[in-house]
Amino acid sequence: LRSLDSLPNNLPVQLTSFVGRRDQIAEVCRLMDETRILTLTGAGGCGKTRLALQVGAELLDRYPDGVWLVDLTQVSDPDLVAQAAATSLGYKQEQGRTFTETLTAHLANKTMLLLLDNCEQVVATAASLVETLLVTCPGTSVLATSREPLGVPGEVAWRVPNMSTPGESPPARLEVFTQYEAVRLFIDRARKARTGFAVTEQNAPAIAQLCHRLDGIPLAIELAAARSRVLTPQQICEGLTRRLDLLTGGARTAFPRQQTLRASIDWSHDLLSEEERILFRGLSVFAGGFTLQAADEVCLDGVLDVLAHLVDRSLVVMEEQGESARYRLLETVRHYADERLREAGEISDLRNRHLVFYVRAAEQMEARMYGPDQAEAFAYLDSERGNLAAALTWAQESGQFELGLRLASSLWLYWYSRGLWSEGLSFYESLQPGLDSVSPRLRSQVLFGLANVLRPLNRIAEALEAEEASLGAALDAGDKDVYCRALFNHAFGRALDAQLEESIRLAGEVGDAFVRAKALTLIGGRMVRAGDVPGAIERYEAAIAGARAGGDRASMHEALLFLGWTHIWRGEFEAARACLDEGLDLARGYCAMCFGGGHGMKSTLELMTGDRERARQLADAGLAVSEEFGNSVGAALCACAGASVAIADGDADRAKTLAAQAQESVTRGSMVASQARGLMASGEASMSAGDLEAARPTLEKALATAQEVGTPFWIERSLLALGRLAVIDGNVDQAESTLHQALTLQLSVEDRLGEIESVEELACIESRRGLHAEAVRLMAAAQRQREAIGFRLRWRPLENDLHPSREALAASFDEAWNEGAAMERDELIAYVQRGQGEGGVRPPAGRA
Repeated sequence: LRSLDSLPNNLPVQLTSFVGRRDQIAEVCRLMDETRILTLTGAGGCGKTRLALQVGAELLDRYPDGVWLVDLTQVSDPDLVAQAAATSLGYKQEQGRTFTETLTAHLANKTMLLLLDNCEQVVATAASLVETLLVTCPGTSVLATSREPLGVPGEVAWRVPNMSTPGESPPARLEVFTQYEAVRLFIDRARKARTGFAVTEQNAPAIAQLCHRLDGIPLAIELAAARSRVLTPQQICEGLTRRLDLLTGGARTAFPRQQTLRASIDWSHDLLSEEERILFRGLSVFAGGFTLQAADEVCLDGVLDVLAHLVDRSLVVMEEQGESARYRLLETVRHYADERLREAGEISDLRNRHLVFYVRAAEQMEARMYGPDQAEAFAYLDSERGNLAAALTWAQESGQFELGLRLASSLWLYWYSRGLWSEGLSFYESLQPGLDSVSPRLRSQVLFGLANVLRPLNRIAEALEAEEASLGAALDAGDKDVYCRALFNHAFGRALDAQLEESIRLAGEVGDAFVRAKALTLIGGRMVRAGDVPGAIERYEAAIAGARAGGDRASMHEALLFLGWTHIWRGEFEAARACLDEGLDLARGYCAMCFGGGHGMKSTLELMTGDRERARQLADAGLAVSEEFGNSVGAALCACAGASVAIADGDADRAKTLAAQAQESVTRGSMVASQARGLMASGEASMSAGDLEAARPTLEKALATAQEVGTPFWIERSLLALGRLAVIDGNVDQAESTLHQALTLQLSVEDRLGEIESVEELACIESRRGLHAEAVRLMAAAQRQREAIGFRLRWRPLENDLHPSREALAASFDEAWNEGAAMERDELIAYVQRGQGEGGVRPPAGRA
């Protein structure tokens, strides 16, 4: 505080430093320029008084007659409010006048600021006094603190925000971490409690977690920091499960309600009416907030007016969420309300109603997740995630397994799409004891969802078992719609194409657009791996058309991404970009699995079209997202894409690291079909570093793996890599044979990018043999295709000259031109322009 001696005031000198709040101070000072009555509101312990005192000191020079604190903390009799104000200003009651009249007489011609602190327990009388002073004393302004607004005409109510906090995990850099206000306050007070206290990388996570869990409430943080005398931050954090008992021990000179957080909340609770107390404790059953409808159905009919009173009293926080309002109790306040609910013996009734409400809500959202309202449905479930978990937990604890299983079966797509596989699995497992007692229909639905959270966790055997049981229960149920889904899941796990086709037919009968699109996409993927690219594209487009017609994001984004991936290798870059952009946009914030993997696909596209920096960013971002959610498929795809970028950059070490990460993800995810790709990434990384001895066995294993699985695409890609290796190694005959095998397959699976690269390697062979004219013809054919489709990625030349660089090959061109070994220069240019001529590429049989 600036000096308090130069201007009249009674502001107390503070014995502890004022931490943070610079923006709030500036905002409150600005508001005081616009109004004569400003009330700082907020929950107990949020720092209203301390902020008001700091603002009062900042504004001293604006008020020649001073800034005066009127502390109403111990005033419980409304008749004594005016007396407390007069006493604080040094005025005695004048004969024949009330204290209010005495005040107005003295202040009529003065310019001063009154700080009315802690008005909540005498709010009506305080409001009356303030209104009188504002009318009769034009130079007087009032800055009040209260847990609810005064309700005076012209009043501006400004809610004091809690201090800024990190998430439950601190930023990587301590200098960033210590900029959060709550963290700075904890550190400051902890150092006063224990000399030598310091923030370290070891205790920073615990400090972050406790500041976050205490909602940035200054009083709670100060009380927690005071425990640093005898506890470490980790121990304090662990003790927050008993937070109201732990958070005691404030200054002995403070008022009792400021010595413990419990007493501070008691202070607010004691001011509530009985109806407000009933609602307040009932709201503790909500975890993570609630809507007006939820409070009305779970707690109290016609809740709005009572809820508004709790908001006014700063016990409930109202937050705008789009066009609607959402409410919540601060976590510490919720613990207090929960204690009160248990004392009243009402917890079972409230939690039962809470469970029924969220079962019904989740079932309604499940129906919307497969149509045009998907975005809204997922947003609702995101906001209610805490309540859904609380309801599921109560269903298990109270033995209400049928309700719990109905809720879990409604949430499988949400858990799957959001990457919450472990969370979903834990609830399925906790409710398992009730599975045999529910109807076959519900049992099939539960097992269907269970299989879908087990599979991405790589618990394949258990997923197959759940799929088998789901199909059996569906047959017992005799419901065609349930059977359709169970059949699709069963076919998916076992790669049974006939069952997939049957699930598509059934999906058409029962109108299940989701299963139809998913099955079509799955069959399309199998066709790509088998080499039937036109058939795969037909399936993808059918899946997209059907999903688009129904507004089904849940399946359309996946088909778009796979179609875009197919377009890349066909050299159809614009079509690929359109598909990948739309697919990623649909998957963003919706499907963690596809959003991560889609980044790897888009990275590959950017790499092929020449934007290495963008490709690197996409691969890194996709890898981070995939690792965050434990998405092995996406992690492998993005790591492979990143390794390709590193090879193009000439960064062999980074390429090797990412290739190893890709292989680890492939192994972790038990992705047999992707093993060849992971091995290829590793072999290509070794080859780019010139380590041919390490590259050869790895690439040979990649080829053997691809042949074993029977995927022509990865077979021809492995052959191309081995052919390139043979060129570098100088084994011309082996290189030519291998590359012709690759080219034959590339033409059959329509891998146009592979065709171009194989032809370029064949040009290198002809150049090494001294057949410059043939090399020119081959390279011209490849170049013509590159220019036609915009393919810009080239294999990075090695610096050890084992592989002819493009510059060296260009010198061969000049030699051919100058010596006239093949044709005259003008004829050669015409040949390139026409893209045809004798002696061009020798295609495999069946393709000219």
